[in-house]
Amino acid sequence: MILKIKIIDLTQWLVLLGIVLGVLTEFLAAISILVLILGARKKLYNTSKVFIGLFVVSILSVVLIYSNGYHINKFIQQIVLLSVIFIAYGQFFEFNKESLDKLFYRYLKISYIVSLLGLIQFIVCFIFVIDIFPYTLDGSSYPAPIERIMPIHSILSEGGYLGTFLTPAIAFMLFNISYFKENKLKCILILVIYLLTFATVSYVMLLLIVFSKLLSKFKYAKYFLICATLLLIPILLSVMEGSLEGKEYDNQRYGETMIRKVTQTLTVFELSTIEDYELLNPSSYALLTNYYIATNATSRLIGTGLGTHSENYSRIYPQNNYYLWGLNSEDGYSLFNRILSEFGLFGIVSFIIFVIFNYRRNNIINMAILFVIMAYTIRGGHYTLYGTSFFLFFYYYTSRKGYYNIEYSKQNDN
Repeated sequence: MILKIKIIDLTQWLVLLGIVLGVLTEFLAAISILVLILGARKKLYNTSKVFIGLFVVSILSVVLIYSNGYHINKFIQQIVLLSVIFIAYGQFFEFNKESLDKLFYRYLKISYIVSLLGLIQFIVCFIFVIDIFPYTLDGSSYPAPIERIMPIHSILSEGGYLGTFLTPAIAFMLFNISYFKENKLKCILILVIYLLTFATVSYVMLLLIVFSKLLSKFKYAKYFLICATLLLIPILLSVMEGSLEGKEYDNQRYGETMIRKVTQTLTVFELSTIEDYELLNPSSYALLTNYYIATNATSRLIGTGLGTHSENYSRIYPQNNYYLWGLNSEDGYSLFNRILSEFGLFGIVSFIIFVIFNYRRNNIINMAILFVIMAYTIRGGHYTLYGTSFFLFFYYYTSRKGYYNIEYSKQNDN
């Protein structure tokens, strides 16, 4: 029993650290926890739903890829990655299903540490105009700051990814007053860093969280909020993702950049061709080109198969001399775009059904994770980067019987 507890602790920290350090470390962490669990139990749990899901996606994708004359290389890379991640998380959550509260509080600790590093990054940049975290373990780089105030990304590759990662922590602290009172300084720090990401997704999700909090006394209000948010993602994408993200392409101050981006994004309704998007700022260009690809690719009912968004991109929007061509063509810029492109309307409807049917209004942790899933549909098209798959599994397991009323206690916060 003591050995199992130690292995549970080890696997939880491995997964959380793997997630926050990037897709490569998450993949290595997934393999490690598989080995640990297999070593502890001498056998694997029965997670047939995971294998059936991977099998169905594989067969459907292969048929769609060959019927449309697409290349299969990207599919192979994606299915191998997703198979390892999904099988590992299936085993991990079965092994940890009685310690989900402890897992979430450890996520909160990681969020605090990442935010603390973000605060140090902000202070150093303000004094010396230096980014102390210009690289990630995945090899990603962040452009050198040109002003004293930069979008904080901490040890993650972008401020938008940091904002998305911190979203469950923000939702939890605002819905769980007892936790906020016991951890005021930590909560305030996380909230400050959340705002200093200058990422539109952070501000949009904060508004949705506050709005949901105000509606929390109405029985069916949150179901309405879920449906409205997921069904109106294209509008949120088109209107709100003009963004506060001062990226490497923008040398203006953040206020001026925000106004310019919002104004240009709203002009989408006046543009007639995809080439017209090249007149926009980089963020709006990446968002709208990938949304255009997702809505205009072939086979919109069932999509073109796993890993095909980049090929949809190059087919509909052939390479030209524009210096930003291909921006976010691998991930679609948002999970909504990616699912719509690769799995069509069937994929989007299935995703919405999954979110609605696994929602538990009496479980604060389940509710907090719901907001990060919403955030991924706005910004973040990778299936694994910075915990996308992890949070989907976490959301599902907190919806199962016996995990409806997880409340804050100091015993779990260790």
